Amino acid sequence: MSADEPQNSSPPLSAPLSLPLPPLKIGELTLAHPTILAPMEGVTDRAFRGLIRGFGGCGLTVTEFVSSEGMKRDDPKAWRQAELDPEERPVSIQIYGREPGAM
Repeated sequence: MSADEPQNSSPPLSAPLSLPLPPLKIGELTLAHPTILAPMEGVTDRAFRGLIRGFGGCGLTVTEFVSSEGMKRDDPKAWRQAELDPEERPVSIQIYGREPGAM
């Protein structure tokens, strides 16, 4: 390498730092991995949640936002958003709406 060539001063790549985290307790539920996948409209569908669980680092997954009105009207889209894999535990369904009767 000549003196005129730029030098790369970045540190060498290494394995990510892994810190032991204590389990997370929510009521009677204890999550061995103290992380929760946030509900994201158009993102956290059944396939995406399965992908995240496949990496083994998420203690609780949450569905997309599901409309209580859609569920009340038996809208296929609402039920598709709330669809769970039989192996997906623990999991939470994020239901939203304005009418308490529909909730």
